Amino acid sequence: MDPVIRYCAVGRQLGYFTYLTLESLCFLDSAGIYKFKSGKKLASEAARAWFLGILFSIIGGTYTMYKVNEKEKYLTKTIAEGKVESEKLAKERQAAVTQLISDVCDITIPATSLGYVNFDEGALGLAGTCSSLIGLKTVWKKTA
Repeated sequence: MDPVIRYCAVGRQLGYFTYLTLESLCFLDSAGIYKFKSGKKLASEAARAWFLGILFSIIGGTYTMYKVNEKEKYLTKTIAEGKVESEKLAKERQAAVTQLISDVCDITIPATSLGYVNFDEGALGLAGTCSSLIGLKTVWKKTA
């Protein structure tokens, strides 16, 4: 595995792990099960971890697209083996583009809560719906 993609995958997973852990603590706080002194700071740090996880995913997806384009430049499409490789790269590109679109939709939520951008609830809802539909389509393809 390419080192850039590997580091991005590790960064993404660490970001998501941190986000889910802090979000669980936020739930305990908001449900009144256990009140933390810094409940708002926990929520802010959870959003920051989520943002970083998605950012690593976007960087990894962009790099994957770059690598696919580089491989395709040197591919001979006239030979049967080249055609098979070309189809494989096309599938890899499509998966990367789909994930990239989903990540861009997802990053709007923590970016807005952190104050990096200012989207209203309608735009955030639309972005979340698009991301969910992309995820649903991906899961549906795996079962069909």
